[in-house]
Amino acid sequence: MTKNVWITGASSGIGKALAIKFATEGWQVAASARRENLLQDLNKTNSNIHSFPLDVKDKAKTKKIFENVIE
Repeated sequence: MTKNVWITGASSGIGKALAIKFATEGWQVAASARRENLLQDLNKTNSNIHSFPLDVKDKAKTKKIFENVIE
């Protein structure tokens, strides 16, 4: 069974650390943050991390990204 997690604020700090931890433990990680360049760098470090740039204050975009993450 594949384990999946969506982490917001994944470009730095605790969010980044969690994304890396889950990914190294075999989880598929959907990583979101406003800073797309940092998400891309994170994505390059582990193939289990997939970046979805997002500002969570944008409700419509958050719903759209959620649907993309589910797919």
